[in-house]
Amino acid sequence: METDYYELRIGAGTPGEKWIKLDLDLDLSPRGTGYDSRFNFHLELYESGRRYSYRRNYTATYTPDNPNNPFAGGTFNYSGVLEYRTPSRYYRLESVASDLRYLQSCSSTFVGGTLSLTDSRGNRLILRYNGCNNVTAIYNGQPL
Repeated sequence: METDYYELRIGAGTPGEKWIKLDLDLDLSPRGTGYDSRFNFHLELYESGRRYSYRRNYTATYTPDNPNNPFAGGTFNYSGVLEYRTPSRYYRLESVASDLRYLQSCSSTFVGGTLSLTDSRGNRLILRYNGCNNVTAIYNGQPL
């Protein structure tokens, strides 16, 4: 499944301009025995010189261990950003998942791989999955 780039913009086009912009893009493609996906969602509001926006975009891949039973287990890689902006604030959360291993037999956690979350101030949380129900957490270099 693949979509083209879609953008909807509604606005008055006057000196005291007000507008709303929505843009959405989604791709899901088979790759070998797995899948690649890309998602972008952006909503922006503008009124009298003030801009508010919310954006989320990511790319991901999933490779099942067994293509005939894709939900029994596999490896997931992910990279994405969540942004929120107001006239006086900016928030950003970046996430990267590397070789996250999923097994249906362990429904509570991943069984391998790393997930990293970094905020707009540079704070970083790293989760390392070392087996079923075995997670190591590190925040700004310090074990939790």
